[in-house]
Amino acid sequence: MNYSVATTTFYRDLTDLRLAMAVKTLTALRNQGTFVAMVDGSPDPIRDALRATGAHIIDEPIGFTMGAGRRRALYEASIVGPGDAVVWMEPEKYTLVPYL
Repeated sequence: MNYSVATTTFYRDLTDLRLAMAVKTLTALRNQGTFVAMVDGSPDPIRDALRATGAHIIDEPIGFTMGAGRRRALYEASIVGPGDAVVWMEPEKYTLVPYL
């Protein structure tokens, strides 16, 4: 079965350990050919690091709530991404990628 992954992020600086884990997750997903739609509200340098993984990064509009960001990520994964299903996953859970 083909699937896409949807997630959201917000990190304050490049030294955030959670950012490093998210990059590992996105890289692992890219390496297995999985489309990822991610809504991100981080500053530009962080967003650039996330984009470098090949994920489909959507800039979070000002005023978006967490719920609105998640709905947008799920929508993008279902419309833009290939596949029969959309998986929601937290971005820092790179150890779960092999089990998808």
